[in-house]
Amino acid sequence: MQEYVGNYAEFAKNDINRNLSSGTIKSYLMDLREFSRFYRGDISKLSQKDIYEYKRHLQEEINEKTGRLLSVKTINRRLVSLKQFLDYLKSEAGVDMDVVVKQEKVQHQNILPEMLSNSDVKRMLAAAKRKGDSRAAAIICTLFFTGARVSEILQIKVRDADKDEIWIVGKGEKHRRLFIPKRLSRAWAEYLGEKSEMPHDACMFSGQKGPLTRHTIHKILKFYAGQAHVKKSKVHAHAFRHLYTKNIAVTGVNSAIIKQLLGHQLSTTEVYMQVSRKELFKIIENIGV
Repeated sequence: MQEYVGNYAEFAKNDINRNLSSGTIKSYLMDLREFSRFYRGDISKLSQKDIYEYKRHLQEEINEKTGRLLSVKTINRRLVSLKQFLDYLKSEAGVDMDVVVKQEKVQHQNILPEMLSNSDVKRMLAAAKRKGDSRAAAIICTLFFTGARVSEILQIKVRDADKDEIWIVGKGEKHRRLFIPKRLSRAWAEYLGEKSEMPHDACMFSGQKGPLTRHTIHKILKFYAGQAHVKKSKVHAHAFRHLYTKNIAVTGVNSAIIKQLLGHQLSTTEVYMQVSRKELFKIIENIGV
């Protein structure tokens, strides 16, 4: 995809019909880099469903600077950038795509009324237990107790199971720590106890065909949402991150601590508001279902 993006940048610069400014092109490329972090597959296989899920992802994404949901203006700009790029691929780069590109603008942020709740997660865990699916339970617990993104939990290795904190590569290729509370450690131990043959350097969340993918995680969550009679539209990996944020916020901690646990970049002032490792553990150990 990066090669296409590079070619698109050159095309946009020389497109006399549109006469785009350097600032506009720079914004397009920045937005496309964000999209490439979300979609890592073959661009020619992009589907309408992928575009819909990306739109949902944008509506649920947290602004790294403000700690709030992205603004409607930012979401729509990113959608326009994606549309322009996909139009280029179809008309100029000769990429055969089945997707019908529409400029689907967001009018309002309407995610909050359908937020995932602790009781929803509890029911999903109970459904996984009834099925004897310790892997699904471990995945759900990992998302719930860490607030990590799917791309981050897929980095966890078997050797990490006995640690109380692990380092992962987060958004923007930045390294950050995940703090592992005791309840999550127990969920991992139960799951890996059934997988004693897995090598220590293997990805923790694996199947018969190897490490799980973002898509597989998505399917597992939707399946157990259905089994637990939880509305599927509010069950997606990033919803767990919002719930994690909410659960921390109700403890009364300040926004700098929340951002510290989520791995967000802190402002100069907020750096001085960071708390100790011991205090962070005390906060997350109080999260539960």
